[in-house]
Amino acid sequence: YSKIDNLAPLPFTENEVHESSVLFDEKYVLLGKKATEENFRRTDYNNYDILHFATHGLISGEIDSLKDPGLVLTYPETPSSIMNDGYLSSSDIAELNFDGQLVLLSACNTAVDDGATNYFGLSDLSNSFLDAGAKNIVVSQWPIVSKSSAKFMKEYLKNIKQTNNKN
Repeated sequence: YSKIDNLAPLPFTENEVHESSVLFDEKYVLLGKKATEENFRRTDYNNYDILHFATHGLISGEIDSLKDPGLVLTYPETPSSIMNDGYLSSSDIAELNFDGQLVLLSACNTAVDDGATNYFGLSDLSNSFLDAGAKNIVVSQWPIVSKSSAKFMKEYLKNIKQTNNKN
């Protein structure tokens, strides 16, 4: 995955995560060099009701003939294995155990149907979160602009907080 570490920066994602996270008392935030696949896997994410990813979403074959769609995390200085290679693929996600969380994928093309047969209109990436036990997902079927996504996610999460996640 050598080209993953050369993707263009997303200038508004850090602000998106900070502004969204202040809405909640209990949170765990992974940003920058801490946002590695290994750190995510070591997090007890089942302590949280919402998982919010603000990053690049890639579809199969978009970079270096990727076989699975996935989310780009921080590329480690020394990739240790497929478990910490800077890419959380749909196959990696399907092996996780979620506990009914809402998953927000603030990333491009996270719902693009790349031939998935089980869920019409959803990608293998979207399906992998549902298969792993997520209750709901918020995804996009198109490329998104970082600044617009940040505004949308802040308002969306503010609404969830105000309604106590009842909608």
